Amino acid sequence: MKNAYLIERWRSLSQKVVFVAKRFSILSVDYLRPGNEFYKDVCVKQEPDGVGIFAITKKREVVMVRHFRPGPEKILLELPAGDVDKDEDPAIAAERELLEETGYRGKESLAVGSSFRDAYSTGVFFSVVITECVLEEIPKGRKRHPSLREIVLVPLGEFRQMLRSQQMTNSEAGLRGLDYLNLL
Repeated sequence: MKNAYLIERWRSLSQKVVFVAKRFSILSVDYLRPGNEFYKDVCVKQEPDGVGIFAITKKREVVMVRHFRPGPEKILLELPAGDVDKDEDPAIAAERELLEETGYRGKESLAVGSSFRDAYSTGVFFSVVITECVLEEIPKGRKRHPSLREIVLVPLGEFRQMLRSQQMTNSEAGLRGLDYLNLL
């Protein structure tokens, strides 16, 4: 692949916050594209970096969480995930999120890759592998609201099939975890 790009960077002319939520905000950005073409009201989501966690037990079971998800309006299995605090190492964030969401703690945490959350987001999504996970404590949220989430241990073979099913979230972290551990 050549290093010279034919594509040119767009120039941001103005931006304004049009929506603010607890975890993110939406900007409306006006751009000047190559050829002096104006491109108005591009929505960009300002959000924190995130982490998806491929957590696996000594018995080769993947630690997952079953939640209701408002976007697809379905109950889905997903890998534990969460936000990375400002200036926090993604592996440390993953350990914190795994314990908070599932009560599991692992032996080793390692960030194995990252990507932008999507083309219209400022956030980066890190994939972290945590090995030899064991249940340490019942998450506090489960005591208060047991109907909000269910912790599920999925055998490795079944997890590989789930990745192909399009019925889970955080698939990227799962694929990166399997690849890193040579389990694809």
